[in-house]
Amino acid sequence: STIKTSDGSTSRSSSDSAKEEEKTSVVVESTPNRPSLLSFNFGVEMSNCVDSMDKYTCITKTGNRGIFKTVKVTYRCCHGFVRDGQGCSKIELRSMSETLEHLEATTEFLNFVEEAKLIDTINAGNVTMFAPTNEAIEEYI
Repeated sequence: STIKTSDGSTSRSSSDSAKEEEKTSVVVESTPNRPSLLSFNFGVEMSNCVDSMDKYTCITKTGNRGIFKTVKVTYRCCHGFVRDGQGCSKIELRSMSETLEHLEATTEFLNFVEEAKLIDTINAGNVTMFAPTNEAIEEYI
């Protein structure tokens, strides 16, 4: 789960999940160029890869004999895991109430949740919560 506060800070919480990576491939082919009397045969391959916290995407474009292909491969970590140098590693996730306590700027909101007896509800699953800061609650009240 991800919590976003009104001051823009974020924090993650959730239950455990599998450590597998997903792989997606998309291949697009274009039609060959028109034949000509003089034919030159050469191959070209260009790759552009981007590595981020949660995924690795590599786009490779190849051309040979007038046939062009684009292959996009994406490896994405499952929820609760982050990419490291060799794949996906598990990250420590907190329950939603622990995350709200850790943020400290949302203690008033957490008090309201406890008074309404909703702690079990917010800790029940993978959710995103927009939590107001203590300052925002004070301005509202």
